Amino acid sequence: MKFRGRVKVLTAYEHEYERLYREITGGSAKEDLEAWRKDLRERLPFILGQKEGADDIDVLAEDEETVEPPRLWPGFDQGLQAKVDRLAETTDIARQLSKAMGQSAVNATKRIIEIARLHPSEVGSAITLQEKYLAQVGTASPNRLLTLEALIMRQYWRCYGAALKDAQQWFGPRKRSRFVRELVGDPAGKARGYSAMDAAINYLHQRRLRQAERINAEVGFPGTCDGFLHRERYNSRGIGLLLDMIDPFKFADREVLLAFVLSGGLSWRDFVLEKDRRGSTFYYPNKNGRRILDQVGRDADATVVIRGNNRSSLVEAYRDAATRILEVLREERPATNPHPFTYDVAETT
Repeated sequence: MKFRGRVKVLTAYEHEYERLYREITGGSAKEDLEAWRKDLRERLPFILGQKEGADDIDVLAEDEETVEPPRLWPGFDQGLQAKVDRLAETTDIARQLSKAMGQSAVNATKRIIEIARLHPSEVGSAITLQEKYLAQVGTASPNRLLTLEALIMRQYWRCYGAALKDAQQWFGPRKRSRFVRELVGDPAGKARGYSAMDAAINYLHQRRLRQAERINAEVGFPGTCDGFLHRERYNSRGIGLLLDMIDPFKFADREVLLAFVLSGGLSWRDFVLEKDRRGSTFYYPNKNGRRILDQVGRDADATVVIRGNNRSSLVEAYRDAATRILEVLREERPATNPHPFTYDVAETT
């Protein structure tokens, strides 16, 4: 039957679907699906550019426990906040960060379309709208920068959601799923979401934040504070500068996650399901899910990205970006250009 512009196949009619499929295509639906999955597994390592070789991204055969380094818990630093506030008023760093984030979203959206082979009907005018909003960042007032970023990201999430649906996985509104209010005894429950994919994304975002805290401490940040874009009025929780810095790097986590989902390496079965006080089901990763997501994070860390005229791993690119921003914050009259990171994956040769 037709359902919202698509064909919905009920299980009782699978034989009828197979008959019609053979009449239309001359092949077997099951065999064609397996061939498509095999082709996808072979193509993804090259498309993603994660490693020099064509390694199999299926990690189900691996069985190693990841020991997460202890969290540093950096404190709020008033001196750092004063420097950020001064530069926010006297420089255009906020606009540079916003441009980098917008261009990162455009680049990441194009890669999602390529990786998932999304049909033009699924993509629509996503890229055109993103580029339209990105052009406005150059002249928009400072208090509109986050609004334009949200409009750009809306098209990114629309394409990401379409790619997940092709793999029979879904997620809900990101704003709602970031704030699941239920308490869970399992430490893994800190990464909760109202869908399995939301929980997976939350897990990877938390991992990226913890890693950024460690790297910032290593390069010399005295603590954390509100940022140039993410400030207290936007619920930054005093870590706005960290959020400003890591946002373009999280595209790699979500892209590798998408690759794992498309290849069948992760599904809702790798999560614990519980009910909240209102009866809604929420998810968080079980032991196998955490193992897979840790591998996703490590593969994202190893992503080869373009940084200026150089290529480096995502982790080294973040270290370089953090060092540059710290240099700018230490200068009374900044002459150093922070060159905010723009997500751009290097193609393997």
